[in-house]
Amino acid sequence: MRGVNDRRMKREKPYNKRRKQVTSPEDILNDQLEKIFESVILPDELVDMRYEVMQRIEQVLNQNYLEFRFRAQVYGSTDYGLCLKDGDLDICCSSQSGRQVSAIILESFAECFKRSLNVIEKAKVPIIKMVDLGTKVNIDLSFNQPVAQIHSEFFSTMIHCNKHFRIVAVLLKYWLKTRNLNCPFKGGLSSAALCFMILHYFTSFEPPLFPSDFRCVMDRWLRLRILGSKIPTQIIIQHSPASLIKGFFNYFKNYNWNEPITIKYFRPPDELFIIPAVMTVLDPTSFENCTKGVSMDGLKALKMELTRASKILNEENDFNRLLEKPVPFPE
Repeated sequence: MRGVNDRRMKREKPYNKRRKQVTSPEDILNDQLEKIFESVILPDELVDMRYEVMQRIEQVLNQNYLEFRFRAQVYGSTDYGLCLKDGDLDICCSSQSGRQVSAIILESFAECFKRSLNVIEKAKVPIIKMVDLGTKVNIDLSFNQPVAQIHSEFFSTMIHCNKHFRIVAVLLKYWLKTRNLNCPFKGGLSSAALCFMILHYFTSFEPPLFPSDFRCVMDRWLRLRILGSKIPTQIIIQHSPASLIKGFFNYFKNYNWNEPITIKYFRPPDELFIIPAVMTVLDPTSFENCTKGVSMDGLKALKMELTRASKILNEENDFNRLLEKPVPFPE
């Protein structure tokens, strides 16, 4: 994850702002996608505001629990640039003293904030859910979450390597949310799982839209870093957000869901036993199934939506039509 100084670097736009004459169906769809992207992505000034919220939370915790010596960090989509305007703010606090945070202590933390007593203990990592009264931002506060931190590093690097990844991921994430398929606690798909599906699809090209030198290293402070080179421009310009989003739906509408979804540069060990599940998307950093909570109804709705989206884009060339209600899952 980026530090306080790194985060203030303005993000590159995922497309060329110099307008060309819009003539072909692909140009028309690209133009529409750029406008939708600008309307749904969290602006840089609101990203800065969220980091100020994070600093306030760190201050409150350290004023009340000196023995933990907490360090707060923003992770998730706010950190790596895929956050929608109404997206939650994910904050992870790490104890620099080595003390472990139990569910009982979490209840005490929630009481300390006087914002919410809603502690999600059933999650793999217990979470305090609350709302910042000043900004009205929904916050998921967790403690000692190395996997989430690795994901932030992973996707930040991918955005640096492939400029198409950000706009494709944001628009598909918005589609998933609008169609009410984005809640893993209700049998839907998580943002991380969707991103890994996109990267699986990117590696299906020849040459792939994935850096061949993508790798994990430890820096001199023993922090995990994920590195990779930018994909050459001559490869990038062969594709556009419109062609990639259309291709994503065409690819997955016919997918054999009995097959695990992996990224070919991160093949799981031969001895790995994959527990049978309704749907399997392997996290390339841990080889765990990040879709094991997807229900039969969730997969059925996802398949239906993929087919619907493919048909609409191929016949009508209109992304807004994908977002229309009714949605397949109840609100």
